[in-house]
Amino acid sequence: MAKEAIDVSGSTLRLVQGTYDFLDKIWEKINIGSPIATTVTYIYPKSQMKTTRLYHLPVRRRQIQRTKIELPRGHNFKILNIWDIDSGIDCTNTVVRDEEDRIIIDPSNLPSDSEKLMIVTLNDVDQRFLKALVDVRVSEVSSKEDENNEKHWIVAAIKDEKLLIELYRHATLEDVDVAVGINVDRHYSTVLRTVDNPLLELMRANQDIFKGIDSDRRSLQRTGEERRRRILRQSMKPTKEDLFSVLTALCMPQMFKNYILLDNPNFQYIDARRSESLMTLGNIMLPIPSGMNVTVYTTLKLDDPAQKGNLIFNRGDFRKDIERILRRHFK
Repeated sequence: MAKEAIDVSGSTLRLVQGTYDFLDKIWEKINIGSPIATTVTYIYPKSQMKTTRLYHLPVRRRQIQRTKIELPRGHNFKILNIWDIDSGIDCTNTVVRDEEDRIIIDPSNLPSDSEKLMIVTLNDVDQRFLKALVDVRVSEVSSKEDENNEKHWIVAAIKDEKLLIELYRHATLEDVDVAVGINVDRHYSTVLRTVDNPLLELMRANQDIFKGIDSDRRSLQRTGEERRRRILRQSMKPTKEDLFSVLTALCMPQMFKNYILLDNPNFQYIDARRSESLMTLGNIMLPIPSGMNVTVYTTLKLDDPAQKGNLIFNRGDFRKDIERILRRHFK
């Protein structure tokens, strides 16, 4: 087991070293002044690396004739910005791409009195490196201590800071994503089974209609249609809303966000996606998702390499909103 851990670490180190060596060639080529500071940000979901480097340009360097600099290609490398720090002038126009898609810096376009420059670059990194670098964990079973809330503990951490510290003094991993699965069908089911409403009877009538059409059994289709008309006339309030569309709307990302609480401010709600499976009541399948997959982001730094907290689903409010929708549709 120890041998395997060493091999994985070594493989990861080679991946980060390869990117470092490539960028080192970039900086050697640029060589427009003395580097003051370098910061690195890994953009986790996109497998990208953003590097910001500050340069001091000595007087003698600013006065000599400047020649164009052709940069090595690879890793989808690009220069995002070049800024004159003191004046705030955007000098990105010094970067051009020729007809062969080579990246060339033309220092002659830099202001002659520039003393400090900030260069921001972006390049791809191997996804295997970032996956190996980060440890993400989520509780398999939610806490049921609170009747109205489900609590899921979540952890995101850099596995081995030494992999980065040996190369960079300042490194950050942005948008590290953590996915939490939440079952919502049981909450729909709890309300639908306990609230006095004719929804299930309406669903069975619809089933008979579809069965009658599929099997060409006109009597079954007519019976279902008669039951449906009776239910709509006697029990349903007149509304232009489709009941199931309104119930399902609770699971739209921006709506579902209302039921999510994060007790660590360093975690940020990003999205919630419906599961592919639908909920069932007995043998009746409803057009409602059986679960939601909630995604949260966090940022990890070398001096703060781990974040932990709880994602809390307010199932009490979720059920109340289901009940409110049903009361709006039924007499």
